[in-house]
Amino acid sequence: MINRITSLENRSYFFMHYDNYEVNNHVIVPKCFFTPSVIGKRKPLGDNARRAGWTGCNIMMKLIPSTAKIPIIQNGIVRPID
Repeated sequence: MINRITSLENRSYFFMHYDNYEVNNHVIVPKCFFTPSVIGKRKPLGDNARRAGWTGCNIMMKLIPSTAKIPIIQNGIVRPID
């Protein structure tokens, strides 16, 4: 993930939260806000895992400024385009 977000081909991300087949929140975060500081390393998979030793990551959404999160749907309501 770090290699991807630091490359010239980094992408913007869309995040969706849904419940019971209904979208509650849909947010766009532009690529310029994805830096290594918002990526949290997970512990490697155990020896019994199919991909033993593989290390994943988490995107730490709380570390991304709220002004960087562009809401499309917020609390089940589609946001108007300004």
